[in-house]
Amino acid sequence: MMEESKNEIFNHFFRRGNQGIYDCLLSDMQFCEDYLYSSFKQLLMEHSFIDVAITPTTDWKFSDKDDEIRVSINNRSDIDLENVRIFLCIHYTDMYKNEYDVVKVPTTKNIIKHHEISDLGTMKLAYADKKYQDITRVRAIAMTDDKICWIDKADYKESHASTLLNTSQYGKEILLDKIKKHFLTDYSLDADALQKLLEMEISVNGGAPIQKMENSTWLSWGKVKEISSTVTELWSKPDKKLKLEIPRVLTLIDPVFSIYQLQDKDKVMLPQENFLAGSSIRLKFDYELKDGDLLPLYIYSDFVNFRVDIEYKEGESKVKNVVLI
Repeated sequence: MMEESKNEIFNHFFRRGNQGIYDCLLSDMQFCEDYLYSSFKQLLMEHSFIDVAITPTTDWKFSDKDDEIRVSINNRSDIDLENVRIFLCIHYTDMYKNEYDVVKVPTTKNIIKHHEISDLGTMKLAYADKKYQDITRVRAIAMTDDKICWIDKADYKESHASTLLNTSQYGKEILLDKIKKHFLTDYSLDADALQKLLEMEISVNGGAPIQKMENSTWLSWGKVKEISSTVTELWSKPDKKLKLEIPRVLTLIDPVFSIYQLQDKDKVMLPQENFLAGSSIRLKFDYELKDGDLLPLYIYSDFVNFRVDIEYKEGESKVKNVVLI
């Protein structure tokens, strides 16, 4: 009863968002992730490609208020978000580990277009005389006319991936069995299937074009919108930077990408660009390939981690190896 389940989740959150007191949103989100993961995830498959950011208004010329923040949303997906309401979940100093102050951002956006950064204006902090410098972390809950999801700061996604690397294998198996495994099984996916997909369908630096998968299961789940010509032109503009196209189906596991491991702070490179476009995830790194390079691309997720070895030799780049880690 997948459709009925999604409708019930959406109706519940719509009522909750109109109550004026939002603390219960946290336990609602946790309940959906723990017990209704398949239905909840489908409300917005692309949520890991949407970021929230906050900055202090003291950084702006005409304000010196340390109890105000400016909020923005970076939509790196290729879908438009309509009638967007954002609920910030702010963790301050002196709070317990999983405690947050949940506040609605006053500005509602009629539309946040794909590949657009949208400014939601400023809002005043009103929790126990706390200031911007007292904020330790921020997450956000986004609601639209037909979507509900967590959105996070970009650095939170990377720190979460790093934390999972230190989780015991037993802990990972519990997490996998609890909320992920059955969801991926519904789409005939497992670690082996994803590994084979990566071996066959990664495109490096404009080499052989990625297979478009028009008849794939992925595109049958929902119509993929066209990306803007501006983004296409920017991506196609010739340069020597490392560019990768990853099969879009990996969106299902909310991937985090890096060249070299996240723990290797001296060498790790994060994508300069990371967005959805049609049937692929497009990555661009601020690095020019050199003859003889063998670079490891790491793909992290709650479900499974991969290392993809990228070889550049005599002017040609290719995927040499894909291994589970």
